[in-house]
Amino acid sequence: MSCADCHDPHGGPGGKNLRTSNANELCLSCHAQYRGPFAYQHPPVSENCMLCHTPHGSANTNLLSVSEPALCLQCHAGHHNGAGLPLADRCTNCHGSIHGTDVPTPSL
Repeated sequence: MSCADCHDPHGGPGGKNLRTSNANELCLSCHAQYRGPFAYQHPPVSENCMLCHTPHGSANTNLLSVSEPALCLQCHAGHHNGAGLPLADRCTNCHGSIHGTDVPTPSL
């Protein structure tokens, strides 16, 4: 990957010289498996990929802006242990279809 894969050095239709009119369009041009439409869409996916990801690199897996479970707990209450502390495991260990799915989540 190079800067020019996403940015046009001579200008582009999107802000910050993006080659597309918005960030999601650019991200999904390579990551089409997350495009949907899904029956059960995770709203940040359609809003802006960069609500969760940072495209220029991250110390976290999958270019996440904050590590799990802290990232998920910013919006979701999460599961807690008996002391009221969130479980220290990665949310995606159990919730694998975080971008969207056509299969409903079973109720527990």
